[in-house]
Amino acid sequence: MPQVVIDTGASKRRARMMGAGVVVVVLAVVVGVFVFMKLQKPDTAVATKQTLLKAQDNSFSGKYDAAIASLRTQLTAVKTNEEKLSLYAAIGSNYEAKGDFPGALDAYKTGQALMETYGIDFSVARAAESAGNKAVALDFYKRCQKMIKDGTSKQHAGELPRIEAAITRVGGTP
Repeated sequence: MPQVVIDTGASKRRARMMGAGVVVVVLAVVVGVFVFMKLQKPDTAVATKQTLLKAQDNSFSGKYDAAIASLRTQLTAVKTNEEKLSLYAAIGSNYEAKGDFPGALDAYKTGQALMETYGIDFSVARAAESAGNKAVALDFYKRCQKMIKDGTSKQHAGELPRIEAAITRVGGTP
C-alpha cells in the first residue's frame, strides 16, 4: 500500500533555515578573511607614516638617496592624494637638502598637481627660485600671495611680507 506523506511546511522551513545558515557561515568567512588580511598588511596610511619617519632618520644622517628611494617605493603602494602629497613633499625636501634643486622642483610640482596647498606651492616657488627658474618661482609666489590675501590660507598671513619680498627678488611686483 502506498504511503501518504503530509507536508506540514516543516521541510520548507528547514530548507530556509539551512540556506540562512549557509549565508551566515559565508559572511563569517568573508569577515574573517578581511580581518586576517588587515592584520597581515597594515593600511597604507600606517605604512606611509612609518616610511616618512624612516626617511626622516635617513635625511638627518645625510642619507638623502636612501630616504628618496624608500619614499619612492612607498609611492607605489599609496592610494590617497594626501599620502602621495606627503611623500612627494618629503622627496622634494630631500632633494633640496642634497642641493638638487631641479629634482626638488620636479617632486614638488608632481605633488602640487595632485593637490594645491599653500605649503606645496611655497615649496615649488622656493625650489624654482633656487634652481634659477624665476618665471615658475614668480608664478607660485604669486599663488601663495593670493591664498593669503583671499583668506584661503589665513594662517599664513604673517608670511605675506616674506612672500612679497620673494616676488620682488624674482623680478615681480607684489
